[in-house]
Amino acid sequence: MTDTDRMLVWLREAMDAAQRDAEAATPGPWEPKGEDPGDDEVYTVHDGEHGDLVGDVVAYVRGGAGRTLANQYLMANHADPVAVLRRIAADRKFLDDLLAEKHHVCDDNWYTCFAATQERDGGTYADTDGDTRCNCGRDTRVARRVGLIAEGWGWTEDHGA
Repeated sequence: MTDTDRMLVWLREAMDAAQRDAEAATPGPWEPKGEDPGDDEVYTVHDGEHGDLVGDVVAYVRGGAGRTLANQYLMANHADPVAVLRRIAADRKFLDDLLAEKHHVCDDNWYTCFAATQERDGGTYADTDGDTRCNCGRDTRVARRVGLIAEGWGWTEDHGA
C-alpha cells in the first residue's frame, strides 16, 4: 500500500466518522444564545421548518477561555450538521474526481505513461519492460492534492508511519 493509499483510507474513515456524527446531531439552524452564555457556552437549536425550539446544546471551551460571542457564531455557523454534511459530500466528490484523473496516453506509445493501462486510461499503453511507475506526473499531482484535503481533516505525517 502506497503512502497515498494509506492517506486515502485514513481520509475516507475520517469523513465517514464526521458524517455519522453530523447525521446523528440535531440539524440547525443553530443560533448563538447571546452575549453572556454564563458558565458554559450554550447554543439554542431550532428546527428548520417551524423555528420551534428543539433544545439546548452545550459546548464547553477547554480551559474556560474563549467564551465570546464570536466563538458562539463560529459554532452556530460552522458546526451545523447540515453544513458539515455538505462539506463532506463536496470533499468526496472532489476526491472521486481527482482519483478519476487518467495517466497520459499518446498515439505513440513511446510517450505514454508507464502506469497507464488500457482498461483505466484507454488508448495504447507503453512498452515499459515491467516498469509500471507513473512518469507523467499524475500520481504526484494526486498525492499532493489528496494530502491537502487530508490536512484539513487532521492528517499529519504521524499517520503515514
